Amino acid sequence: MIKWSKTYGGARNVFTGSAGGVTSGQYFVDLDTLPDGSIGCIPAGTPILIDDAARTISIHYAFELYEAEDTGTEATFEAKIKKGYEGSRIQAGMILGVAPSTLAELSVATTSVYTVTTIDRTGALYDVVTVTNPNVGNVSATLAAGTVFIEMTEDAENSGDYYATVLPNGFTFYDVSKNDDAVLMYGVDGLFCQIDGVLLTNRIPPIADSIRDYMRSKDVYVRYSVSKE
Repeated sequence: MIKWSKTYGGARNVFTGSAGGVTSGQYFVDLDTLPDGSIGCIPAGTPILIDDAARTISIHYAFELYEAEDTGTEATFEAKIKKGYEGSRIQAGMILGVAPSTLAELSVATTSVYTVTTIDRTGALYDVVTVTNPNVGNVSATLAAGTVFIEMTEDAENSGDYYATVLPNGFTFYDVSKNDDAVLMYGVDGLFCQIDGVLLTNRIPPIADSIRDYMRSKDVYVRYSVSKE
């Protein structure tokens, strides 16, 4: 398992307050689920699922649409996915869906998903991704700028029904990267609760309101702030 930042809160600190909180200790993460370190990392403050029984950590992937996009009715279309300081996290083969608006809707299946087929990472502010179009042959839909997409997985028992791949119950404590220059660790720390500071949302990947509500329901506590410092 790989830790990029050497101090609590990330190389570009995303937590204020003291360097502490209620943490999981070092658990394993599947490196195959991480972006290549040459293009991006998983920054501190990213929502994760901490499995105490299996001693594993899974990444909750979420992405923000950089500008409004009409899907059209062709088999695929291009969309711009916003980049943060952490670089490019999106990966070919990911299945994405619009994040549900409410906590209750997280348990309702969606059939409208977008599979990432190709990625142009040359832009400084966004990646241009080609995705499959759930509206092919029907009516074009407009996706608003700022729409949050989350990674989805198909229900094994109900073909065509998709749910959030990872419902998180904590945050990454450090930046996590597959990079040869990173610090080799036994595992990755997960943060459940941070009492005396705030999480700076301008420095982390987007977190949909429904996901924040879900995390609160699992006794995860942080204060969110849009402050730059």
